[in-house]
Amino acid sequence: MNGSIPVLGEQGLSDGDVAAIKLAVETWSNDLVVGDIETWQTYWDENGMLMPPDHPRVIGRDNITTFITANFGGLASLTLTDWEVAGRDDLAVAVTTVSWVTADGEASDPAKQVIVLRRHDNGRWLVQTVIFNSDGKS
Repeated sequence: MNGSIPVLGEQGLSDGDVAAIKLAVETWSNDLVVGDIETWQTYWDENGMLMPPDHPRVIGRDNITTFITANFGGLASLTLTDWEVAGRDDLAVAVTTVSWVTADGEASDPAKQVIVLRRHDNGRWLVQTVIFNSDGKS
């Protein structure tokens, strides 16, 4: 990320796992931008948890979908940078910087996010937990 933070690396994950995790998160993010909430929510584990700044935890796919559509509906773009991925077996952590532009052109400050994913029996990586902080510092 900025050189002073230790790099997580890709311990315990194959190159294919890392590529699948990045693709899942990028596709999930794009589905949100294009407003395909029905597909977007399929990337969440049914018992997932969202931990947004200055807000109580949001638990469960349906509650997360309600929160996201109320607070992040109408995005024009969303950009993920500064990827770090680590994991082992069926558990992975992706750390990125995320920024977005709303449909009316308002740009966010960069936010840091930690995404915990779990590989399910069907091989799909699903989002288990997302924690993000939009303090304007990456």
